[in-house]
Amino acid sequence: MTFGYDFSDTEEYGDFVTLTPGRYIFALTKAEKDESAAGNPMAVITLRVVAGNEAYIGGTIRQNWLTSGKSAFRLRAMMRALGIDLKDKGKVALEKYYEEEFGARVSLTEGKDKNEAGETIFFHDLNSILPAEQYADLLEDLDEEEEEDDEDIEDEDIEDIEDDEDEDDEEGISVEDLDDMDLAALKELAEEWEVSTKPDKGKKKLGVAQMRRRLTAVIEDAEEDEDEDEEEEDDDEGLTEDDLTDMGLASLREVAEENDVKLPKPKPGKKLSAARVRKVLVEALFDDEDEGDDEEPF
Repeated sequence: MTFGYDFSDTEEYGDFVTLTPGRYIFALTKAEKDESAAGNPMAVITLRVVAGNEAYIGGTIRQNWLTSGKSAFRLRAMMRALGIDLKDKGKVALEKYYEEEFGARVSLTEGKDKNEAGETIFFHDLNSILPAEQYADLLEDLDEEEEEDDEDIEDEDIEDIEDDEDEDDEEGISVEDLDDMDLAALKELAEEWEVSTKPDKGKKKLGVAQMRRRLTAVIEDAEEDEDEDEEEEDDDEGLTEDDLTDMGLASLREVAEENDVKLPKPKPGKKLSAARVRKVLVEALFDDEDEGDDEEPF
C-alpha cells in the first residue's frame, strides 16, 4: 500500500522523555521565542537531564514559559539559578548560558488531552528551581559513577600490565630464578612443563633440591637446543673459504657431498688428501665469485 507524506513542517523526535517525579539537574541547551495560545510572548526552553534518575540522563524535556506577567515565575527562577543579573524589566541573550546547569524538583501534571495512541499526556512542572550547587548530592552521585568508571579503566590497565608481565615470564625462566622459588612454585612450574613431581626413588618426599634439579635439566636442555639452532642458522648463512681451511678431510668430504661436488679419484695406491679436496672445493664453490669480481663494469 502506498502512502503520501509531507515531513517539511515535522519536528524531529529527538531524545525527549517523560520524567518520573523527583530531583534533577538540567543543562540549558536551547531557547526560542514563541507565543502562547492567548498571544502572549513565550520562551520555549529545551533542557537536558544531567543528573537524577539514571534512566533519563542525556534525555531532554521542553518547557513553554511565559516571559512576562505573574506566570513568568519559572523563567525568572531559572535565570536566577543560572546566575543572570536580573532587573525587573530588560532583555537577555539566553544562548550565552547554553550548557549552564541548575537544579529543580519535577512533578507531573495530567493534561486534558490524549496523544494519538490514546495515552494521557502529562506535562512537567519544575519547582524549587535553584543553582546546581543546591543539588550537590546529585552531582556527587554522578562523580562517584565517573570515579567507578575510572576505576574500571584502571583495573583494565592493571590487567594489561599483568598480561605484559605474563608475557615477560614466558620469555624465559633461568636457573637463577629457580633459586628464588619455594616448593609450591617449583611444583606449579613443573606441571606447566610436564615434569614429574614424584619423589626420587628411595625418597619418601619430594624436596626442593630434587625439584630444582629436574627443572634445571629442562632449562639446560632448552638452552642447548637454542645453541644448536643458532649454529644451524650460522651454517645457513653461507660457507666461506676460511671455513674450509679449518676443516679436516672428513668434514671436507661432507661439504663436497652436500654441494654435489665430484671429487677426483685418487691414483692407485694413493689417497685424497685434505689439501687436494679443499682445492677442489674452492675451485667449485668460489672461483666463479672471484671471476665475477674481476669482470669490468658495464
